[in-house]
Amino acid sequence: TMIVVVLLLILAKVYSLHNVPMRGTKLFSSKTTKGTIEISQREKSEMSSEAIQLFQEAAEKIVKINAYESEIEKMNEKELRELVRKEKNNIEKVFAIVREASYRVLGLRAFDVQMIGGLIMANGAMVEMQTGEGKTLAAVAPAIFAGLNGKSLVVTVNDYLAQRDADGVGQVARYLGLKVGLASPNATIEEKRVAYNADIVYASNQQVGFDYLRDQLAYSSEDLVFFPHGDYIFDLAIVDEADSILIDEARTPLVISEKKNKAEKQNFIVANELSQDVLNAQEHYIIDESGGVIDLTEKGMKECCQLLQVDDLFAAPDFWGIFILNALKAKELLKKDRDYIVNENSIDLIDVFTGRKLEGRRYADGLQQAVEVKEDLEPSARTKTAASITFQALFKDVLTKKLAACTGTAITQANEFKSVYNLETIVIPTALPIARKDYPDAVYRTVEAKWRAVCRYAAEYSPRPILIGTTSVDDSEMLAQRLKEYDPTKFSQVQILNAKPENLRIESKIIANAGRLGAITVATNMAGRGTDIVLGGDAKAITSELLENLLLLLPPQDQNLLAMDTMTQLVEEAASIAQKLQITTEDDASQITALVCEQSKIPNTILPLRTLQRKALEEIKQNLLEERKKVLDLGGLYVFGTERHESRRIDRQLRGRSGRQGDPGASRFFISVDDRIFKLFGGDSLKRMMTNFRIGDDLPIETPSVAKALDKVQQKVEERNFNLRQQLLTFDSVLNTQRKIIYALRKRLLQIDQDLLTEWLLASAQAVEASVLRDATSDDDAVQLRTTRFAAFFFHQLLFLNLNSFLMVTLKIFVQISFSRKLKLLDPILHQFLLFRN
Repeated sequence: TMIVVVLLLILAKVYSLHNVPMRGTKLFSSKTTKGTIEISQREKSEMSSEAIQLFQEAAEKIVKINAYESEIEKMNEKELRELVRKEKNNIEKVFAIVREASYRVLGLRAFDVQMIGGLIMANGAMVEMQTGEGKTLAAVAPAIFAGLNGKSLVVTVNDYLAQRDADGVGQVARYLGLKVGLASPNATIEEKRVAYNADIVYASNQQVGFDYLRDQLAYSSEDLVFFPHGDYIFDLAIVDEADSILIDEARTPLVISEKKNKAEKQNFIVANELSQDVLNAQEHYIIDESGGVIDLTEKGMKECCQLLQVDDLFAAPDFWGIFILNALKAKELLKKDRDYIVNENSIDLIDVFTGRKLEGRRYADGLQQAVEVKEDLEPSARTKTAASITFQALFKDVLTKKLAACTGTAITQANEFKSVYNLETIVIPTALPIARKDYPDAVYRTVEAKWRAVCRYAAEYSPRPILIGTTSVDDSEMLAQRLKEYDPTKFSQVQILNAKPENLRIESKIIANAGRLGAITVATNMAGRGTDIVLGGDAKAITSELLENLLLLLPPQDQNLLAMDTMTQLVEEAASIAQKLQITTEDDASQITALVCEQSKIPNTILPLRTLQRKALEEIKQNLLEERKKVLDLGGLYVFGTERHESRRIDRQLRGRSGRQGDPGASRFFISVDDRIFKLFGGDSLKRMMTNFRIGDDLPIETPSVAKALDKVQQKVEERNFNLRQQLLTFDSVLNTQRKIIYALRKRLLQIDQDLLTEWLLASAQAVEASVLRDATSDDDAVQLRTTRFAAFFFHQLLFLNLNSFLMVTLKIFVQISFSRKLKLLDPILHQFLLFRN
């Protein structure tokens, strides 16, 4: 009897997994009654009382939102647009309208838990939603609600996701009559002004940060791209993947630099030769890799002084010590394809948390040039900081009136979000139970044994789709090659996703196919990618890619696509439109594809292509259904981690790529005690234990005690990184106060008329002269003070104004001064001005 009962339960579970309707169907999220959705006791124990109250208030509003549904779904597009404007202050009705609009436009109807997440974000809080639970869709309603009553900003971790969201979920806002802007890195100043003036703006954190800094360096009001209203630019800013942006990337400020002088090429070359050929670790210098510090020993100092024929390495004019320490850091601490990549004739930095290239970022204080010389590149010009700001100051103080955020992993950092950003963290329950199986970590004695185990397990579980996460570009390429050599038949089509440009260009294609039968994807950190891996394949993404290639006259390689009934018509129509519109670049094809795939009105020229695209999409969906069933039968996506990351959050996000929306899945980490994190932060005891017990290289340890030990190591690293962020915040607090005053004054000067500007400068000049008369002890002293202070005065005004405006306004001041005789000793002052002007 027991056996029969167990078998029935298993069959019921399998049936439930295989018959889960896809997200967005109206079978889910039916009318919810008060109190139906609740937080588990474990989640409550991790949340503050204020966070629990925010959740309960949002859950109560769901009842009203669902009550409006029957009335709203009968309305046409025009009626919805009119109603959303009329009811713009009624949050429940606006959310109900947005839910209906998203169903019509995207085919996605938000779950009640997604609506709760949106309501909490509208209140200015942080929501934690598991990977695959639809954070992007949850953020649409609060963004539209804020856009109806002001301006809202949605921040993502990179430009690719910003464009994807503007083209994708941005359709919902456009359907309801709102303007949607995209802050693109390649846009002109005028295009950015238009984008930032929209009701809802999509941008990457880097883009919005650098645009803000560039505004502070503008010489004319015509060069400003932001339009502040009141003390802030936006009424609401929603930060997606907030832990990556607000915590991980917040360790270093955004900096705009300007060229200082030519790099001391010979100094960098000599320092590099010393570090590579003469100086040895431990003998000449000590490495603190966990702290990122290198110090010369006494012997190292003497050796360098003798070879360079100087008495003091840190004395003028050469300051050799700085060059040598940078060369040693480049040699010992910064590794190619982990911390940076060599892209033709330049060094591109890699974000260790996302595995992506850091656009516009450089190492400071000569370290960039040291790395360039190490890689046999021409050293670039040295730079000095022209403007800088931390992400903490940007999002907390200057950018938005209200800050909200969402991510898949936040609760472990709830205290930091509260203390730094004043954000409560609320855990949102999943719409469906999580069916993923997380297996214990497999800990090996050597790195080589770990890589062998990864290859062995991957071959064993193929053709089940597998995602393998690595922590560096080098590891991803090495492992892909090992897999191909291990089994050329199974792993001939291994896909690599890392920071290298050739791989990033096909990222959407790789992700769209990563859940298909037999797929194996090796990726540097998947955290922050913001894309879901759909079991069986992503039909929408595959259709979009197919259409984009056809517009570029590239035939599909997939035999299943070639066999489609609509393929012949689709090829002919795409070729005809490509010729009519003269489509020659990937950007052109991408823009047309986005228009065709949207639900909004489009020109009659491309209307036939939309009809064929719809047919192709349905055909591809049907073709993928059978493949999805096979993948489900195999257990779904299997995620392999190959190294514990510095943060537990990143590991959780990697695991979360599997088991989305109730799908089955599995995850396991393959770890070596020789991995970098354990070597830096205390894995010696574990290694000694494995050696003492004579554990073989290919025999892993899989016990809860080992997992706890690994967690403690990660906690150490998290504490260190938290202290670094707090230290940065402390140092920046004083600077930020001054920054706000100076930037506000500068903007006022750019935007006021010349008469007011003249009056302000006149008053300032009078104040300078008054200080001279007050402090001078003799006539000679007065001349000296006047020379110094007015030179500084003229220089600082030039920082605020362009040169022509400054000269004209200052000349007007002297005309007024000469007639009104408001200042004594006019001739010396005028003389100083003329000297400065020349």
